[in-house]
Amino acid sequence: MAGIYIHIPFCKQACSYCDFHFSTSLKLKDDFLKALDREIDLRGSLLNEQVIETIYFGGGTPSILSSAEIEGILAALDKRMLLDKVTEITLEANPDDVSYDKFRAFQKAGINRLSLGIQSFHEDDLHYMHRAHTSQEGIQALEVIDALGYKTISVDLIYGSPTTTDEMLVNNVELVANFSNVNHLSAYALTVEDRTPLKALIKRGMKKEVNEEQQVRQFYLLKSELEKRSFVHYEISNYGKDGQVSRHNTSYWFHEPYLGLGPSAHSFLNHRRLQNIANNKKYIDLLNKKEVPCFEEILSPTNKYNEYVLIALRTMWGIDVNHIHHNFPQFESYFMNQMSKLLDDGQLFKVDNHVKLSKESLIYADQVAMSLFVDD
Repeated sequence: MAGIYIHIPFCKQACSYCDFHFSTSLKLKDDFLKALDREIDLRGSLLNEQVIETIYFGGGTPSILSSAEIEGILAALDKRMLLDKVTEITLEANPDDVSYDKFRAFQKAGINRLSLGIQSFHEDDLHYMHRAHTSQEGIQALEVIDALGYKTISVDLIYGSPTTTDEMLVNNVELVANFSNVNHLSAYALTVEDRTPLKALIKRGMKKEVNEEQQVRQFYLLKSELEKRSFVHYEISNYGKDGQVSRHNTSYWFHEPYLGLGPSAHSFLNHRRLQNIANNKKYIDLLNKKEVPCFEEILSPTNKYNEYVLIALRTMWGIDVNHIHHNFPQFESYFMNQMSKLLDDGQLFKVDNHVKLSKESLIYADQVAMSLFVDD
């Protein structure tokens, strides 16, 4: 199965921690939508031999667009690709964009899954992160979506902020769990990325630094509280209830092909990694000339092996030893040797032919994976 990712590079305001590509100016929005249509036209054939199952509107803030604009993008995709097997169409949304009429129109346009960027229901957290919505708007957004009858709703939460006490984190989980149609949750530790406003504010002493010990503690507290409420921890940052997983994101983790459209979007096609330029004006200008605005990387066997190990180990399914044997025989001996050390150390455990992280190692998933990497 294949997926399509569409990056909408606009936001109302900049969150202090965000290092994704976006602009707070909408003056290029109409030009961007025209350019996106041209990109779909130029690149739509890349998935011709694939069954497309998922479409994901990310950003940025896709909910900043109107339902007519979202419908126009879906219509453009439908003209150039076979979408009759698509079962999941996700829209990322901010609470302050949610209204009954707008999100009912999104439903009619074909959106059947929402990913709502709540992050926290507490004003101290929202102020620290420079979010555009209030805690009350977060609750009201979930109430509206509940009333509309969306069957699949995901909520984003952030833990480990200097402003987030353990009690506040538990309260965030309780509030989310009150909405029965919220059946998926993504939880991220607050990360201070280079070249973000938060990094600069911390450096100038205007914001408190994050505390690693607090983040580790809250990772496990969040896991415990969500599992009490029947959420299954299926990937380091993701929890699903009643068998719900993000089909789109899961396809990334299983190395299914996907096409990324829009500035900064990535694609994975036939062992090629493609990355669109992260500049709205250049993206538009190149597509006006009918030039594809992307860079291409051919993944080496080492790249593919390391990437598989990194991604698979983050999931509840773990690393399939048979997959290593059949797809990376040149690295099998090395993998088995390194795996044995990590099993002996208790960082990994084995179930049938799958190797998984121990509970204690979950928070250090990427570091453990690096112990299995092969140098290129």
